[in-house]
Amino acid sequence: MVCVFEDIDATIEKYGDGELLQWLDGNCQVDNAVNLASTNYPEKLDPRIVALPRRFDRVL
Repeated sequence: MVCVFEDIDATIEKYGDGELLQWLDGNCQVDNAVNLASTNYPEKLDPRIVALPRRFDRVL
């Protein structure tokens, strides 16, 4: 499964990061899923969202 989070910074700004963190780490976590996120403003992202390798392994 590939999960695409387009403009992740805007999504977090609008809905908060709780739902995203639940999806990535919590009860909603899916095994064998690839998480792909895009943003034009990587500096806006809280390091705790991208710091854990199992959330996003590569930052380009």
